[in-house]
Amino acid sequence: MVMTNEEIVRDYLQARNKSKQIKILADLNRATPGEIRAVLAAAGVEGVEPPKRLPRKKAGTPEGAICLGVSRENSP
Repeated sequence: MVMTNEEIVRDYLQARNKSKQIKILADLNRATPGEIRAVLAAAGVEGVEPPKRLPRKKAGTPEGAICLGVSRENSP
């Protein structure tokens, strides 16, 4: 994540449209909305429930990396 948990919570609490803010925070932090909800729930934000499950990361994929199925050997 790019932002700290405290920054995520502050931005969420200041937002007028909370559901849109979760999506915006997810985009800014290269995370899923579920991961943002997990951060908010862990911080004790009222009205936010943690997701039932978080997506599994592929083994060997660095955090924040996007796996497109292209090997580095063939890339320019």
